[in-house]
Amino acid sequence: MNVLTFKYLLLLIGLLGAHARSSLSESASEEEGSGEGENGIDDNGIKDADDELEKMPEEREKPDKEAKGVLIEGDVLVSDSKVRNAAVAPKLWPGGIVYYKIDNTKFSSAVVDNITLAMSQISSKTLRCIKFQERTVQRNYINFVKDDGCFSEIGMKGLDQELSLGTGCNQVGTMMHEILHAIGVSHQHTRNDRDDYVKVNWSQIKASVKVNFEKRDNDNDTNVPYCFNSIMHYGNFAFTSRKDVKTLTSKTKPSMTFGQRVKLENCDIMYLKKLYQCGRGGSGIPIGTSSRSSYSRPSSTIPRSRPSGSSPRKTAFAGEK
Repeated sequence: MNVLTFKYLLLLIGLLGAHARSSLSESASEEEGSGEGENGIDDNGIKDADDELEKMPEEREKPDKEAKGVLIEGDVLVSDSKVRNAAVAPKLWPGGIVYYKIDNTKFSSAVVDNITLAMSQISSKTLRCIKFQERTVQRNYINFVKDDGCFSEIGMKGLDQELSLGTGCNQVGTMMHEILHAIGVSHQHTRNDRDDYVKVNWSQIKASVKVNFEKRDNDNDTNVPYCFNSIMHYGNFAFTSRKDVKTLTSKTKPSMTFGQRVKLENCDIMYLKKLYQCGRGGSGIPIGTSSRSSYSRPSSTIPRSRPSGSSPRKTAFAGEK
């Protein structure tokens, strides 16, 4: 073997070695990048949900729902941003019969059981004035879907009406909150008489979400006293710009804690019974009539009452610490 041939052989061996080292380095990088990394994002771009779970369900960031409507108040889906302040109150379900559909392929059996339990509790607490029946061929129904976060429309909108129970929405109390939206109940803090009972700390609310604290013009609170205990009330720190500063406080008792997502309180049950005109014969909302007859009364005909003096119990719900 001459000197030239030997030099070429050494060069070839060096090139092969460099290629092998490069391949090993790339393989190691791929292994480190698979699954969730230090930033909580996996190779599919899925973010660790822990940060989102620290927020109350209606506060979690949602994707753009423009194709389906506009999200207001964090978890209320409307077809038009002006609907909330329309003169006509949300449409109720005729006869108090709410048809629904659950896609068992999208939810675990445990989540399906919780959805069923949430509906059962609403029905039993209203003495079956409000009833939930699985859809067969009915035109209007609630369609439980697993989208990003928790959201629902207010009242019966007609046709396939989506109610989302995504990440962090699997607790029975949170489900009841969203179902109550779907049968016509709005957030307590948006009542037209809210300012008589609650102080809104506007300076500490993120500018982009101040609309979530606007009061309703289409109020229909059926003469039920303002209720801090309601499962439909925002928490003290809802949409705060600083974690240690409250956005909502009671005017009479600033230290009061509210915003539970555990159970229906007596005020919620009273409201539902009056809203659906519950009596011995069930709901008084007519069946098989025009849509106009299924709307609740305008707020101008409803007198106001003061809230009861009972102090709310401090409770935690999904995402609150």
